[in-house]
Amino acid sequence: MRTALSAGVALTLLLGACSGGPAPATAGSSPSPSPSRLDGCVNPGDGVPAQIRESEITTVTAIVLGTGERGVVLTPEHGGTICQWLPFGRTLASQGYHVLIWDPGFDPVAEIGHFAGVLREAGAKHVVLVGASNGANISTFGAARTSPPVDGLAWLSGEDMLYVAGQSGRPVKEAAAQVVVPVLLIAAQDDPMHCAQTADDLAKLMPATQKQVLVVPGTEHGVQLLGGTSAPAVVPAVMDFLDAHTA
Repeated sequence: MRTALSAGVALTLLLGACSGGPAPATAGSSPSPSPSRLDGCVNPGDGVPAQIRESEITTVTAIVLGTGERGVVLTPEHGGTICQWLPFGRTLASQGYHVLIWDPGFDPVAEIGHFAGVLREAGAKHVVLVGASNGANISTFGAARTSPPVDGLAWLSGEDMLYVAGQSGRPVKEAAAQVVVPVLLIAAQDDPMHCAQTADDLAKLMPATQKQVLVVPGTEHGVQLLGGTSAPAVVPAVMDFLDAHTA
């Protein structure tokens, strides 16, 4: 059984919401918020695959790109949105991955487990969690607690505390000590958040038998690692990890 959301929180899929077509009415469903939280990065006719779907779970928005058995859940940085991951998500979808990108809400650990289940129900047989900064923290908790287990965790510039709006921080090490799935941890050596040291510290705590720490030069943080001067080292490492653990 996959991790459930909090009581009273329901999932409504709004098909066609991003392709310009009307969302089908369903009994008891509520309309999509207006304007959509996807405005500004997902627009009709901008090349987004036709099977894109928008779902609203109270304040949580997610989109799905692509189809197939190789699932990837992308989680943004604190204060980031779906737009932050969309370019990389499109790249993954174009290469045959089944991608879900989401905006974390008030219970991100439960939510990420739920969305791993959404991908499985849509046909993904393997699911890897990829997160940046606080999204890496969320993904670490997800990798430790989602049931059935995910197939891997790619961690970009995570930190030592998980932050959720309106709550005190939770030490990531408590989740790291339970991560047994394959792990890739990536950080820049001079990241001002000291993420390279955190990567080493968490890797030592993780009982996973397959784990790799990649430290690159510079100060780039989170999603920046995939598009800046670190990209020639980071992008192939992430792609190789996804290929190995969704095959």
